[in-house]
Amino acid sequence: MPIGEWNSTFIWKDKASVAEYTLGRDKLIADGIIKMHECGGFFMWKYQTPEGELPGTDQPQDA
Repeated sequence: MPIGEWNSTFIWKDKASVAEYTLGRDKLIADGIIKMHECGGFFMWKYQTPEGELPGTDQPQDA
């Protein structure tokens, strides 16, 4: 996922602060759910999830 798309969703759509964004991003990285691409422009989910399941959750996408 491009970082710009991630940022705009989290900060603009969800109305999160930069501090909340940073804490959330760092926790997902520390928990091994996401990793940053070597170029620094993308986040990648570290593990494939079953179709229809959101990465890092047990929630279906349309819930």
